[in-house]
Amino acid sequence: MIQVCPIQKGIVVGEDLSRKEGEAQRAVLRRCESESMRNLRMFDAMPNGPEAKRLLHELPPEERKRLNEVMKRINATLQAQMSNGAGLPADQLVRFFLAEYNDRLRRFGAQSMPTSFNIAEPFFVFPRGIPAFLLRDEQDVSFSFTDFLDFVTSSNAPAQDMRQGYTLKEGVIYNFNSSDEIGSLLLATESGCAYGFSAAGMVRVGDELSIMMECGEQLTPELAAEIEVHVDWPDEVMMAGASNHSIDVSESKRKAVKIGSSGLFRVILFIRFNLKDEQIDGWISYRDMGDMFDVVTNLRETMFKLPQEDEDILVKHAESYIDDRPVLVELAKTLTLLPAYLDAKVGSITLKNVRTQLGTCQSSLKVKRTLAKAQSNSRVMFRKITSIEIKRPALISTMSGRAYVAPRYQIPITGYWRKFADDLRVGHDESGNEVQGRTWVRAHIRHKDKPAAQDQPKIVYVKESLAKAKALLAKYQSGLIGSPSTPAPTASASHVATSVVSPTAEVESSGENGAYIYVMRCPAHGTDIYKVGFTTRDPEERAAELSRNTSTPAVFLVVQAWAVTTGLAAESAAHQALAALRIAGNREFFLAKYQRLREIIEGAIAPWLIL
Repeated sequence: MIQVCPIQKGIVVGEDLSRKEGEAQRAVLRRCESESMRNLRMFDAMPNGPEAKRLLHELPPEERKRLNEVMKRINATLQAQMSNGAGLPADQLVRFFLAEYNDRLRRFGAQSMPTSFNIAEPFFVFPRGIPAFLLRDEQDVSFSFTDFLDFVTSSNAPAQDMRQGYTLKEGVIYNFNSSDEIGSLLLATESGCAYGFSAAGMVRVGDELSIMMECGEQLTPELAAEIEVHVDWPDEVMMAGASNHSIDVSESKRKAVKIGSSGLFRVILFIRFNLKDEQIDGWISYRDMGDMFDVVTNLRETMFKLPQEDEDILVKHAESYIDDRPVLVELAKTLTLLPAYLDAKVGSITLKNVRTQLGTCQSSLKVKRTLAKAQSNSRVMFRKITSIEIKRPALISTMSGRAYVAPRYQIPITGYWRKFADDLRVGHDESGNEVQGRTWVRAHIRHKDKPAAQDQPKIVYVKESLAKAKALLAKYQSGLIGSPSTPAPTASASHVATSVVSPTAEVESSGENGAYIYVMRCPAHGTDIYKVGFTTRDPEERAAELSRNTSTPAVFLVVQAWAVTTGLAAESAAHQALAALRIAGNREFFLAKYQRLREIIEGAIAPWLIL
């Protein structure tokens, strides 16, 4: 049986539950012009209160009957839309929030919309005569994210022009889904966490391009430990409104959700680009905490009725959050090149027909009767998926070690809107004109030190996930898998001599019970300079340790790692094979294009490689 608006998370805790107030909100409600629809406004003011129920009971019988018919049509249409998607991650993500927003609308009224609605609103319409949010028309696309990265980083890549977004048909949701494993390739900058891409929904309305993106986050060791041990909601990330629904979040237990066996944490980013002004209008990050979301945003408008000092704390929290995760925004900016990718791959496109959940259960008589009341355009039994089939098995390995600069969108720093606790209080806009309920605050009041840093383009690095290597080593050390079928040679004295340990490096054991051979890079060292070594610990921890060295101008990034049976012997073989590329005899740094470096390493460590 089709489920009507399933709500998986319920109330999103840790954010305000109020949407933009004022005339824009009332204009939405005024679209309901019939007497029945006007009566529904009482549910916005007191959605579950006794007064609303009393008014409903006092309606004339014919009006009450008409209202009931309207609600049946609404339920049927929403039921159809929840089940008429292609079943891919992007359309499932959009439908999750379709259910969330409609549940808020019914239970708490239009003013209860969560922070995400400020950016996700263009994905939905509020049709005349139907007091519910419905999805816009959709187009589904399946593509290889690895091939897309190859396209945008190649020597003949198109100009990275944000105006590519204008080629998307206005008012249509584009559901982009990666056919690759989410952790097969990760994107990172020289600081902060790395991300793998899963899916994204895009919709353009006028000059605004809104994106709802799902990805997997590989945390730094420090941030991972913080998430694992932190179980209480910190005061600085609480926003006004959570207490409006009597939810006690002070003792809520939090556990970040990982995506399958990838080892990556699920994060959803909402971001809106202004294609004309070449700016980011705002962003909101949702971390999946199981039965709730952890929310961080730079949208000051959503900080409803907060004391000034609490607002300042939230702003600082948002700034530090995105400073720790700059590649999250860079990844979203990169996705604006997807229209150009589709144009370039037009010859590789195939159309696939897939049956929707609605089409699968259409034989049920009960379902047929229910759906007969739904809007005809929501009764979609089949979806056409635009699929780009690329068969290049070695592409993931060749992509590792690449770097690129995403299209440049600037986060505006000229100022921001601040809401008043008193809706009738008069403030001023950016030009000095009077406005009610809010006022414009110039950026220089609290952003004196921010502008220069935001102007600098960030280099994005492509690397492989460590999840596979970690899983293989764990199985080897637990005895679940044995040694390689090819006997590993014994390291000779000359081999061992080539393995140089710097005075500041950690002193490793020989790693006879398994270890990692890693490749790292430091962005300050140059494009084709890499460090090759071994560690018995998590390579990310080793990179963090090297990065803390005061003589290092920038942080080290792990580009790739392999699980091996014996660390020192495998490292010695790799160093000997790379001898001609070594920069200095007493250092573990090598100069070469990464593809060549990787091929030499994999050939040298083959006898020790755990597969």
